[in-house]
Amino acid sequence: MKASEQENKGIYTAISNPSTVITDWSQAVTSFHELFRLLVEAIDTIERQSSYAFYANRKLQLHKLKKSRVESIQVLEQLLVDMDGVCSFDQVLPQASIDRLYSHTIRLQKQNERIQIVLGLNKFQAIYTSSNSITAWA
Repeated sequence: MKASEQENKGIYTAISNPSTVITDWSQAVTSFHELFRLLVEAIDTIERQSSYAFYANRKLQLHKLKKSRVESIQVLEQLLVDMDGVCSFDQVLPQASIDRLYSHTIRLQKQNERIQIVLGLNKFQAIYTSSNSITAWA
C-alpha cells in the first residue's frame, strides 16, 4: 500500500469513528483556546512596555502577533458560521456533520501551528505552557 493510500485510509478511519473525531476536535479547540490566550497576553505585554526603544524593536513582532490574532478570530468566525444550525445536540450526528467537524479540526490544528510559529513555541512548549512561561516568545 502506498503512503498516500495509507494516509487516506487513516483519514477515512478517523472520519468514520465519531468518537475519535469529537475527541480530536475537543483537543484542537482546547489548544486553540490556550494558544489564543498566550497570543493576547504576548500582545498586551509588548504594548505595555514603557520603553520606546523596546517597543520599536518589537514593532515587527507585534505586527505579526496582531495579524495572527485577527486570522485566528476569522478562522473561528468561519467555523461558527459553517456549523450554525447544522444539528442540535439531542440528535445523532449525521455523517455530513462528522465530516464537517473533522474538517474543522484540521483547520483549527493548522491555525494552532501558525500561532505556535508566531509565538516561537514548539509543540511541547505549547502543550505544557503555563501562564508564567510566556517568555518563550520574548
